[in-house]
Amino acid sequence: QVQKDIAKVRAKIAQIAIKKVGSNQYNYDVAKDNFGENTNKCNKFVHDVITAVSYTHLDVYKRQV
Repeated sequence: QVQKDIAKVRAKIAQIAIKKVGSNQYNYDVAKDNFGENTNKCNKFVHDVITAVSYTHLDVYKRQV
């Protein structure tokens, strides 16, 4: 049963992520929530997809390099 549940979660994550293909809202040169223009938004994308699935909420931390 656990494997089936994991498969369902993965499928839902993929479904939501695929719906965002072609969207400009995570582009480098676009501001999105607390991510300003000219910043990478990979973490924001992952956070938004996982949050949309409603199984887990991941905190997004800015990493200083």
